[in-house]
Amino acid sequence: PVSAYLHCATMVKLGIFLSARIFPIFVGTDLWGPLLISAGFITMVVGSILAYSSHDLKSILAYSTVAQLGFLIGFYGLGTPVGVQHDYFHVLNHVFYKGSLFMIAGIIDHAAGTRDIRKLGGLFKVMPLAGIAFIIMNLSMAGIPGTMGFVSKELVITQLTQYSWYIRFPLMFALFTYAMFMVAFSIRLFKNTFFGTMSEEVKARLHKPSFLFQLPAILPVFLVLLFGLFPNLLGHALEQLSVVGLQAKTMSHLALWHGFNKPLFLSFIIICHGVGFYIVAQRKQWKHVFIPKWLKFDDAFNFLYDKMVYHAKTVTTALLGNSSFNFLPVIIVSSLTLLSGYFIYLLSTGYDFAFGALVMPGQLAIFVTLLIVLGIVGKVFYTTWIKKLIALSVTGFMITFYFILYRAPDLALTQLLIETVSLILVLLFLTRLPKEDNIKNKTLKLGKTNQFFAILSSVAIGVIVFVSILMVTGNPNANPMGKYFIDNTLPLAQGSNAVNTILVDFRGYDTMGEITVLVIALLGVLGLVMRKRGRTSHVARLTSLDE
Repeated sequence: PVSAYLHCATMVKLGIFLSARIFPIFVGTDLWGPLLISAGFITMVVGSILAYSSHDLKSILAYSTVAQLGFLIGFYGLGTPVGVQHDYFHVLNHVFYKGSLFMIAGIIDHAAGTRDIRKLGGLFKVMPLAGIAFIIMNLSMAGIPGTMGFVSKELVITQLTQYSWYIRFPLMFALFTYAMFMVAFSIRLFKNTFFGTMSEEVKARLHKPSFLFQLPAILPVFLVLLFGLFPNLLGHALEQLSVVGLQAKTMSHLALWHGFNKPLFLSFIIICHGVGFYIVAQRKQWKHVFIPKWLKFDDAFNFLYDKMVYHAKTVTTALLGNSSFNFLPVIIVSSLTLLSGYFIYLLSTGYDFAFGALVMPGQLAIFVTLLIVLGIVGKVFYTTWIKKLIALSVTGFMITFYFILYRAPDLALTQLLIETVSLILVLLFLTRLPKEDNIKNKTLKLGKTNQFFAILSSVAIGVIVFVSILMVTGNPNANPMGKYFIDNTLPLAQGSNAVNTILVDFRGYDTMGEITVLVIALLGVLGLVMRKRGRTSHVARLTSLDE
């Protein structure tokens, strides 16, 4: 489910969403179309070749996602100033079939213990429902009639036939190559996985998945078939979501059958070539199919990263005479401090400093400030993690009282919650560690040079932050945001408490995100509470069993 969520609906669609949002801005520029078309269609072809050349079930689906995303990016490059047509249909087609395929890949991995397509086979007898869903979704991915994939492919082919031959030929060739490989590895996916002979290794550990385990992957099948056979049902619904400047005002009619025309003839040729590629590769048992070294971008990235680290260390040693881990933070923090101080010095001549903000409201504020200072001193001079943690928490809780003194109860409540959660999390983390790894009572020993640098850098950073705050508060913005919220909290949000309306109405999605973070933190706390000290993790037990 996580792979399905990421690979079909959310993270991979962010680039598509961005291209759609900025389409009205850049569609009139000369480089917009060629840039998206070249980048998108090259990615589409390379992704389809990598998918055809892979043997891991999840890698095939992931590379096909790369190809499909290249197709979608290139599609926006084909758009005209009047807008694009049926982009929602192309996106939803990919969401439905790829989400189901990734979930079925997870089911197969869970049941068979491997994703190597060369070892799989004969799974249809074990999981017929997942097998039927897998076949239908592969048909949609290959663009076979009766599915959403076929309608999507015909729409693009029809659009390409409207261009001049010198533009149409390279783009049609790229689309032909992409669709041909999609047909070839789609056939391989369902035939070599659910039919054929299963290896003895897989037979030994195969188990039948439950119906409920397969159900989420089966549900999208009905949508792919419904909107594949009756695409106009989806077309009317998506027209209600059209965006001015992105979608064309008049859309072409969506239908499964447009008669015997050029797109249908080209689709037939693509399918025949894809079937031929599969037959040839299957007869040779896919021995000639592999990813060449020059297309292994992950290996190239790792190689470049290792070389970068090696040369960075060499340069550091040559210039500084020392490349140890303890010495590098000295350079980083010193450089950051000096640069920040230099820019503050340059800006100080044109800025006022809000020294009036230093006046504390009464003796209670002075007492709270002293407690904060004591907490900081304890954090510096204590030598064990537990004592340092308590001292740091005392500082945080005292800042909560400072917010109350300045009449900011929302900030005080937030600070109190964060300090409480952080303290509990770190304490649980320290107490739940295995005894041999427990560091809560270990002392921290720093040399005199490191102690001097730590104190000096801390004071310097504190001074920079302090001066920056005085500069910001002394030079307020001419149009502060707070005034807008105060003026509109009643007419727009129908609430008299501006803090509440900001959190719930004006910043509703931000608040939802913050609540989500708190829920995740709560789950982390529960996991630490339920974990027994020294208990071997589930992953470790599986690793020991494999060994």
